[in-house]
Amino acid sequence: MSKKPMPAPLATAPRCTAKSKRSGVQCRAPAVRGKTKCRMHGGKSTGAKTTEGKERCREAAFIHGFYVAENLARWRQVGAWLREINRKVKGR
Repeated sequence: MSKKPMPAPLATAPRCTAKSKRSGVQCRAPAVRGKTKCRMHGGKSTGAKTTEGKERCREAAFIHGFYVAENLARWRQVGAWLREINRKVKGR
């Protein structure tokens, strides 16, 4: 009673069609589902083209607003007040 082993899903996956510049050898990594290239050779993103897409990217990159110009100006103002208070306390 011999059972044939099932091939691994990656073993039967289509292969990347990218070729090396130097040797001309084809990349043997499994291609991404529905594509002809692997995850390494998929190509760089060209970025958002529409104004809505660019706005979404800008909002997604916004982390916390810690270094926003208004906050920096406020910190400078607080720092100036603290320096002034320290000068008055020390009697200079």
